[in-house]
Amino acid sequence: MKKFLKILGVIFGGLVGLVLIAVVAIFAISESQINKAYAIKPESLAVVVPTDANAIKEGERLANIRGCTGCHTPDLGGEPKFFDNPLAAISAANLTRGAGGRASGYTDEDWVRAIRQAWQKMGMACG
Repeated sequence: MKKFLKILGVIFGGLVGLVLIAVVAIFAISESQINKAYAIKPESLAVVVPTDANAIKEGERLANIRGCTGCHTPDLGGEPKFFDNPLAAISAANLTRGAGGRASGYTDEDWVRAIRQAWQKMGMACG
């Protein structure tokens, strides 16, 4: 019986070790993919961005129906941690031009890249 329990313990320990190695490998690979930067050329900017009251109202409507305000809050100021639990903490970026906002340094090309292709200004994936 002792021999059987010893063999069972070795098998169980080996399986736990393999699972731990797999978890560490998956974490390392995903972190390297998340932090990888790419040289992305934005689409051509043959688009005229209207700034009248109707266009702003339409932008607000689109931000609401597409779910932007769900994470980034209704004023697009973001939240430090809008989803926080023991497994993950997810934050939403501040998209305003105010203090701490990303919009102050973004050009029209950067916004096209972020909205249409989900790439940040630095060539990293939005997320």
